[in-house]
This record gives sequence, C-alpha cells and structure tokens, in this order.
Amino acid sequence: MSSEQFTFPSPIGGTPFAIDFAPSILFAVLYGLVIPIGIYRLTMPKSRTVLSSGTIGFTVEHVVIMALRASQARNEHQRISHSLTTYMQTSWGIGHLSMASDLVNLLRCLLVAATQPTPSSSSVLDGSPEEAYLMTERSSEEVATDEDNRQVERFWYRTICGYTSLFALVPIIIGSIAASQYVGAESDASKAKSVHTLRYVSTAMTLVFLLIIQGIATYGILYTRNLIKSSAFIIIALAAVLNVISVYRLSVLGFQTTSITSLEPGSLNSASSKATFYVFHLAPEWIVAVTLLGINVRERFKTGMWGDKLYEPLKKKEKK
Repeated sequence: MSSEQFTFPSPIGGTPFAIDFAPSILFAVLYGLVIPIGIYRLTMPKSRTVLSSGTIGFTVEHVVIMALRASQARNEHQRISHSLTTYMQTSWGIGHLSMASDLVNLLRCLLVAATQPTPSSSSVLDGSPEEAYLMTERSSEEVATDEDNRQVERFWYRTICGYTSLFALVPIIIGSIAASQYVGAESDASKAKSVHTLRYVSTAMTLVFLLIIQGIATYGILYTRNLIKSSAFIIIALAAVLNVISVYRLSVLGFQTTSITSLEPGSLNSASSKATFYVFHLAPEWIVAVTLLGINVRERFKTGMWGDKLYEPLKKKEKK
C-alpha cells in the first residue's frame, strides 16, 4: 500500500487551523468564567463538597486546552506537534467522563439521603402532614422494621452506585490507550486499526455508562420513597446532554484521513466539521460544567462535605 493511499482515523475535532482561533478563544473565556463559580463553591461552607472536584478540574483543564488550541491555530509548528495531538485526543476522548463520574456520586448521595432514618422524614421531604400523623400512629416495632428495610435499601444503592463508578474506569483506560497510540497510527496500519477499534469501544461504553446512570435515577424516581425527584431529573437531563457527545463521536469515528492537516472530505478539518465539533462536543461539556457548578450540589443532592459514607454494614436482626 503506497503512502498516498494509507489512511488512519481522523482526529476528533480536526487539526486547529486559522478558523479555530476565534471559537477556541470563545470557549477558553466561557470556561474561564466558570472557574470563579467553582472557587466560590469551594470557599462557601454551605456549598463546599469534594464531589465537585471532578467538574472543577475539568473546567480548569479546558481553559488550558482551549488556549493551546488557539495557539495551534496560529502556529504551524504547534499544529502538528505529536505531544499536543496526543493530549488533545486524550482530553476529547475521556475528559467529560470526570463529570459523568460526578453524576454517579451525586446520585448515590441523593438515593442514600432518601433512605436515611430522620424524624418525620416523609413529612419533611414531601410536605405531607397526613403522612407525619400516620408515622406517629405506627408502633415502635413497625418503625424498627421499616428502618431495617431502608438500611438494606441504602446498602444496595451504595453497592450499585459504587460498581457503576468503577465501570467508568474501563472506558477511561481504553480511551487513554487509544489516544496514546494515535500518533503512531499515522504511519502504522496495525496501530491505526487498533485506535479505530478502541475509540469505538470506549465511546460505546461511555454511552452505556451514562444510560446506566439514567436508569438508576429513573428507578429511584419510581420506587424510592422520600427521594427528591427534581434532583434526580437534573441528573437524568445532564447525563442526556453528555450523551450527545457520545452520539456525535460514534457518528464521526469512522472517518479516515491521509494526514492530520488534510482538507479532504472525512478529515474533520472542514468548516462544517469544525462547527459540528464545537456544537455537539464542546458545548454540551460546557453546559454540564456550568450547571453542576452553578447549582449548590451539596444542598440539592444532600452530599455533605465528603459525600456519602463509603461503607455501612448491615445489622443482623436479633433473635427473640
């Protein structure tokens, strides 16, 4: 196969040219405006929580990467830099998974909080005086049984969300491997095939990961007593926004190019391809970041400073 005929997977987002300078600066500014909000959340006791760290880190990183992209747009040497190409492909491939992981942790806190034994918890969360009255009429044995059942429920929510969080590591690892091989794929057919496959697998698993989050949240809305449903709907909506990225990536991962600076169809370097990238990849990321930092997640999702406790053993029933 001649060098002119050799193709490899097109870089997601294309290679930065002059037309990328303005949108790169725009997104750098947009992310830069979000950083003070994140700092505010960390400094205020009522909103401070470590569960925002992934989103804050993602926001800072994207200010850096958009500044580098703007620099590449004006500098031909940086444009074809192998290290920057690897960095860009890694960030586009797995960066938004940090926010997706935050969604799992927030969902876990929300579900566990709904099962915590609190005085007249139903009346507090649902605003139902009748429910509060019925609770006072229940016998101590019934209350004890209910609390025990909710402990089991709480245990399983922690377990399921914990394993879901671990599942996110798989597309992160696979996506990182694909990005690390990308530069080599430009001249190696076996690596080109490997990158093509690994990027598809990582993106498909990301889509499944976000669908699992939505499924757990939906189950909570339907079957978890005392759950703050509006917060669960926020998680479902944000997961859907992040999955716009997955759908976009799956639609362009099949494109091949002969060079990262090629302007041929399928190279993802055309003006329309760049516009699609900014609208369906970068914009959804920014929307989720500004939402997660714009709202008080500690209050909205009942996280506390450190989130939910990592482990709570099930109590054994005492034999009478």
